[in-house]
Amino acid sequence: LILLFLDFSISVAIFVFAIVIILNSIAIDRCPVFAI
Repeated sequence: LILLFLDFSISVAIFVFAIVIILNSIAIDRCPVFAI
């Protein structure tokens, strides 16, 4: 059960990380001030 939860949390972390990268790239395209 813990292993299943760990695998799920890793998948969620990767998904959130991908969304952050996409939003960051969109922000950079629209306004370079938000570039990190």
